[in-house]
Amino acid sequence: MIQSVNQISLYKKIDDDLLDFSGVVFSPIELSYNSLENSDETYIDLSNLDSNEIQINEFDSMWAPSENNLRIEQIITIEKPYKLFGDEGVTCPNNIIGLAAHIHSKESGFQKTVDFASIKNQNESKQIKIDYQFVSSSLRGVVHIDLFFYLKNVNDTKPNFANRSGMVLSNEGLNSIDLIIDGVGSSFPMTEFEEKNGPLWRIEKNWTDPEEDIFEASNISIAFNIKHKLFPELKKETRIINQAMMMSIMSQAMSLITQQVVIFEKYSDIEEDSLLPGTILSAVAYWIKTFEIDTTNIFTIQNSFIQNIEKQGLGDEQND
Repeated sequence: MIQSVNQISLYKKIDDDLLDFSGVVFSPIELSYNSLENSDETYIDLSNLDSNEIQINEFDSMWAPSENNLRIEQIITIEKPYKLFGDEGVTCPNNIIGLAAHIHSKESGFQKTVDFASIKNQNESKQIKIDYQFVSSSLRGVVHIDLFFYLKNVNDTKPNFANRSGMVLSNEGLNSIDLIIDGVGSSFPMTEFEEKNGPLWRIEKNWTDPEEDIFEASNISIAFNIKHKLFPELKKETRIINQAMMMSIMSQAMSLITQQVVIFEKYSDIEEDSLLPGTILSAVAYWIKTFEIDTTNIFTIQNSFIQNIEKQGLGDEQND
């Protein structure tokens, strides 16, 4: 069993100096998902990523956690694996080091440890491919991915070295990545209803406290009328007019929710540091910041959403 990273170390671990000494290099993270239209793999452009926090919908507004899978890939190269062994390393030469990831999310309700590679005492460089996939409808909130080295097989022991299989050999924060799932448009909770001659859509609000209630369908959703003649058109994402219609609905819905939270429920001064991930209030705070929403009154809120969301959502297509 792999031990928790959160322990006081009484044995040698792989620090930043040893990472450099052994030539450990992490390639940029790659994220991709399969399109619903034709199952082709779509790669998310992360070229402007400048931190270890990835707000997925900031880079690809079409990815939807309820509908799309998510694949994460990365190449880890160890130029001099032998430097991790022996007196200058962290374990005896005949032992084997493992590389694994602790993948966990409180909001998604899971935690797991995934083993990716075995590292032996060798002169040749070692290349490790991280390839992991999340199925659709399995992600919400924030997903933490923490890589770590650990003692996989023990053949010899020595004082000041880890001596049991599963003991963690690296410090915390080894290339940790946070995937922020609760984005803006494509992760918006959506439901359906049937009403002949009824409206195309409506907002269904059931939350009690936006500070604590999760941004999910049981608390808030856009409900679409499947009996409406325009409903089939919303599913045709390849046409710009249909995308524009959906974007307009999204901006109106987000505006109504923001007005309710900020104006009527009086959450005008939102402190980001105190927000609980995945809540309705955290979603509203994200919208306000990302789309530069003027919250002076209901009209400025509405106009800000119309101007900024639709411009961002359709800008690329109009420039093609």
